[in-house]
Order: sequence, then C-alpha cells, then structure tokens
Amino acid sequence: MDVRSQLVEKIEARFQQITRENLYRTDIGLKVFPWRKAPMDVHSIPGIVFRDEVAQMNNGSDEDEVPIGLWEHRLKVHVEIHFKGATSASEARKALDDVVRAVYRDRGDKWDGLAEFTDLHAHAIDVEQGGDVICGAEAVFIVIYRTPFGTL
Repeated sequence: MDVRSQLVEKIEARFQQITRENLYRTDIGLKVFPWRKAPMDVHSIPGIVFRDEVAQMNNGSDEDEVPIGLWEHRLKVHVEIHFKGATSASEARKALDDVVRAVYRDRGDKWDGLAEFTDLHAHAIDVEQGGDVICGAEAVFIVIYRTPFGTL
C-alpha cells in the first residue's frame, strides 16, 4: 500500500480515538468520515469529515535538503468538525482542541515513522444563522513525507 493511503488510515484511526474515555474533552471521534461527500445529516453529527487534498511536491536535487531519488510530499489534510444546531462556540473550541491534540499526541506526529513532520497550517470556528444555528470548526494540517520517485 502506498504511503499516502497508509497515512489516511492512521489519521482516521487517530481521530476515532477522540473520546472522553480516552481522556479527551469531547466524543467527536465517534463519527469520523474520510472524504464524505453527502451532506451531514442529523445521524452524522456531531462528527469529523476529513480529506487528504493536494500534495505539493519537492523533487530531490543537489541544491535541496531532499536526498536525490526521493520525492518530498506536503500533503494538505483538511478537517471539518460538524455540530448539531445551537452548539456553542465554546464546545466547538473544545472539539477543535481535541483534534489538534490528537494529531500532536506524539509532538509533531510522524505517524509511526511514515512522515517527517506534521504542521498545523490553520484553524477556524464558524457559527452561521439561517433558520438554524449551525456551528462548525476546521483545521488544516500539512503532513510532510518522503517516497522514492514514482510512488505516492
């Protein structure tokens, strides 16, 4: 299995561990959906949707830190946290913090040696009103990993 696929499996498993039983402040990890395209319905929230999106590439050359013969991938992982209506911004912050703590549980996580580093790129909380109060949070991580030329 390619490294990118292995990373996605490890990220999903890590998010599924976000429960109060595992000493987090929320149970947001009870419903985790990689690449969910359908709208989140009442049975799916609260929950996490995440996508491994674009990966910027750096090809190894004499001038780079990346060894010749390797590709360095900077994989963008976009995480959305969806809540039921009327969830407070305070609860959204707790869930967002749980997601960040899960990713950084091992400090700049290397995902069992598959990655060089994981970097928090951005995070946000949004509350909209349009008939219902909808609250959500999101985080964007960059997972940096290397593979031989021609592999993901």
